[in-house]
Amino acid sequence: MNLVEYLTRASSYLERHGVDSPRLNAELMLAHLLWISRLDVYTSFERTLSEAQDDAYRDAVVLRGTGYPLQYITGETGFRVITVKVAPGVFIPRPETEVLVEKALEVLDESGTARVLDVGTGCGNVALSIAVERPGAVVVATDCDPGAVALCVENAGSCGVDDRVTVVSGDLFEPLAGQ
Repeated sequence: MNLVEYLTRASSYLERHGVDSPRLNAELMLAHLLWISRLDVYTSFERTLSEAQDDAYRDAVVLRGTGYPLQYITGETGFRVITVKVAPGVFIPRPETEVLVEKALEVLDESGTARVLDVGTGCGNVALSIAVERPGAVVVATDCDPGAVALCVENAGSCGVDDRVTVVSGDLFEPLAGQ
C-alpha cells in the first residue's frame, strides 16, 4: 500500500469509531510516524511503509479510535505561535486557554519588562507563550508534578526562552517562599 491508501483506510476506521476530523487525524499521525510534514505525505504518496512502520501506524490508529488523545500519540500540540511537547499525566493545552494568554498580553507592556508567574504550569504553554510574545518578560513557572516541570523545562529550551523562564517544582506559591 502507498501512503494515500494508508490514509484512506485509517480515515475510514477513525470515522467508524466516531473520531472528529478523521482524515486530519490520520494525516497527522502518519506524518508524525514518518517525521515528515502533512504536505510531504501527499507529495510522497507512492512511498510505502516498512513492516515496523505499518505496525506502529496501525497501533496508533487503533489507539486513537478508542478516544486516546491525538496529542499524546504525536507527543506535541500547537498553542498560539509555539509548539509544545505533551505527555500523559500533563494536561493538553485547551484552545480557550489562548484567551487567557491574550488577556495577559494586553496588560503587559510590549516594549518593557514584566515579571510573570504561572502557577500550575503543566507543559508550560501559558508561560512560554508569554515569554515568546513579550521578549521583555521574565517568567517563573511552578508545578508540583516533576514530570510537568521536566516537560516545561524542555519546552522552554525548544522555544528558545529558557534564559527568561525559570521553572520550579513545588505546590502553588510554595517555591516562591522567601523571594
